[in-house]
Amino acid sequence: KGRLLQEFAAHDGYERSEILTIGDGYNDLSMLDRSVAGTCGCPGDAAEEVQAAVRGRRGDGIIAKSPSPTGTAEIIQQIYS
Repeated sequence: KGRLLQEFAAHDGYERSEILTIGDGYNDLSMLDRSVAGTCGCPGDAAEEVQAAVRGRRGDGIIAKSPSPTGTAEIIQQIYS
C-alpha cells in the first residue's frame, strides 16, 4: 500500500505533507510511515504494532480514542476542524 500510494502521489503531483493515511491492520504498516504520508493515524482498536508505527519516532501520529470506523472519522474531524 505504501509503495502504491507513493507512486500515485508522484504521478498526480502530491507532496508527502498533503497525504493522510489511516490504517488499523498489519497490511497497512507500509503506508503508515512518514516517508509516505505527512500525517498518519489509526483507530483506537488498531493492532499494537500499528499504533507503534503511527506514534512514530516523533510521537506525532494520531491514535483515536474510538474504535473503527468511528475512530477514522475522529481522526478526519481532528485534522480538518
